[in-house]
Amino acid sequence: MQSDRIYKSHGNMTNSAVLLDRGIRCLNNELGILDAERFVALLLRETFDYTEWRKNNLFVGMSIDEIIDEADKYCKERAIPTLSS
Repeated sequence: MQSDRIYKSHGNMTNSAVLLDRGIRCLNNELGILDAERFVALLLRETFDYTEWRKNNLFVGMSIDEIIDEADKYCKERAIPTLSS
């Protein structure tokens, strides 16, 4: 089953420093340095529950397989390695 791929990544969880570094790099690459800083400041300033927002907004009406397919498509378009590659 395709959705089994998502569980394989949890065995090798990234340490906090690496995760923070990768996250900031992603924000900088997508938003630019200034907007990345503004985004982080907004998250810190506002009471924002990302987990709750994600449940209600991000993948509404999509199955786990559809989400994985979209993630794979996104990664292939940007030459980002995936779990299946």
